Amino acid sequence: MINKLLPKEYKNVCDRIDKITLNGSYDALHCGMTHEYLIKTYSVRNQNIALRFTIHEVDNQEQYDKMIKNHKCGIVLVRKTLTYYYLHILNSRLIFDLNSAFEKYKSLLLNDTKEYRRNFLNRQNLQTFTCFVNNDKSQTS
Repeated sequence: MINKLLPKEYKNVCDRIDKITLNGSYDALHCGMTHEYLIKTYSVRNQNIALRFTIHEVDNQEQYDKMIKNHKCGIVLVRKTLTYYYLHILNSRLIFDLNSAFEKYKSLLLNDTKEYRRNFLNRQNLQTFTCFVNNDKSQTS
């Protein structure tokens, strides 16, 4: 679903992270920054691959506009050496794109031409709320 909602540049960078880490981009981006905020090192093919990151933010509207205009993706992966990679997290761009993706997803859920609501509820194990999927509001009271 994310590949359909975020610009293609996110898939490209996530694919690159998947190739260099054993645990993949989800672990590096979700767990590494969201939960732990710690530096991680991954073992890959009997090598130690270091993957570090810095989160970049802007201080004013002019810098924000420039970041949104000049960067197509909020995650930039740079290879420093054979075993050392660096992630630049462009926070304003990433949040901008996540907000856009969320709005697209909300629209898909509301218009629901491809059973997005049912799939969403199934993934969330919210089977008791299937009345919302079927648009039968009489079952909610």
